[in-house]
Formats: sequence, structure tokens, C-alpha cells
Amino acid sequence: MTDQYEKVMDLWKAGKFFDSISYFSQWMSEGLLGQEEIENFYRNLAEFWGFIEVECQNNVEVLFSLYEMIKKERDWDDAALCRKLRISQKAIEDIKNRRKPRSDAVGLKMLYELFPQMAV
Repeated sequence: MTDQYEKVMDLWKAGKFFDSISYFSQWMSEGLLGQEEIENFYRNLAEFWGFIEVECQNNVEVLFSLYEMIKKERDWDDAALCRKLRISQKAIEDIKNRRKPRSDAVGLKMLYELFPQMAV
């Protein structure tokens, strides 16, 4: 196991997922990680992503955080968010009031807007 992979996994275990992914991407592109290490990391990432998808459907605090992130990252108002993600204004109001929207797809749409590379 390489030192780089150990660093990536230490960050992962510490809950610093985005730092871990960033280092992983950099070192993979530089050829510093072995094939087995790459496959193992992708398995961990798939499990983590599955957990995130479930949280985006069920956890109103996560939904609200996604809502805030999209508004900030894309510089969208509520009308633009509704139009571009095809989400109802009622769903946005539910999220803002920390209530679960009627459709589970709302959270996933917001998640995939922020991380399009992870959409299946």
C-alpha cells in the first residue's frame, strides 16, 4: 500500500471526504496509486454515495443545506431553481421550512445538480 493511498484513507476515515477525493483524483492522475488501491477507493466511494442519496431523500437538514449550496453556487433565486431543476415552488417552501417535500426526487435532483459526475 502506498503512502498516498494511506493518506487518502486516513482523510476518509476522519470524515474529510472531499479532501480525500481531491487527493485521490490528483494522485491517480499522476499515476501514484495502484490498480487495487483505485478499485478499493471506488468501492468506498460507491458505498458513501449510496448513503448520501438516502440522506438527501429523508433528512430535511441535508435538503436545506443542498438548497443553500445550489443557490450560492449557481447564483439562482427560487424561481430559477424551480425552473431549471423542475421542482415545484411548494417543494422549495417545504425545504425552507424544514419539512420533507412530497417527492423524494427533489433531493436527488439538487444533489446531482451539484455533483453531475455522480449521476448514474
